[in-house]
Amino acid sequence: MTSPFRTIFNFASSAFSRYTHSLIHSPLKTKMISSCLISMFGDTVCQKLIEKKSWEDFSFKRTLRQCSVSLLYTAPIGHLWFGILLPKIVKPLTYKPVRVATSVILDNTVYASYIITTGVFLLELLKTGSVEASVNNVQKKFVTMFWNSAQFWCTVSFINHTFLPMHYRVVFGNSCGVVWQIYMSYMVNAAKPNNELVGVPSGTAK
Repeated sequence: MTSPFRTIFNFASSAFSRYTHSLIHSPLKTKMISSCLISMFGDTVCQKLIEKKSWEDFSFKRTLRQCSVSLLYTAPIGHLWFGILLPKIVKPLTYKPVRVATSVILDNTVYASYIITTGVFLLELLKTGSVEASVNNVQKKFVTMFWNSAQFWCTVSFINHTFLPMHYRVVFGNSCGVVWQIYMSYMVNAAKPNNELVGVPSGTAK
């Protein structure tokens, strides 16, 4: 008789195999769906556990906005950067430590700056319909989000580029992305984020 643990393990192993197969053969579509589901889960956790909303106060429109931006914008941009542009940029660097360091630096400066700025802008624009409010939201939150992004994703990027094959990087990144999406959802939607919760860097206006 098969134990419950063995059944769960077999199911998880089979699901992981199907997922990695999809990543290899349909990478963009798989990343788009994964990103959408991660955003849905992250925003739900944020609203229920961080903001402690009841289901009556839960904003399904907000979750839909998060999912839409992830599905139609963030995932395709991430696929372009990680799957095409970044490998081409670092390919001439034959010494692996230099290649890894360059990848981590570019991930957490060029890509992070771009995706935080445009992501926050788009989510606020969908929420308010105001370009001015969207720009103001980026200006108010960018420094804190960029600071925390660098601390969090530098570690993730180092592990990704050092130890993992290309087709496993998205799986690992998505797992870490759940945590980041919870944070992202809170920061984008909070009128006045809790400084202790979000980790405001020293010297930043509070």
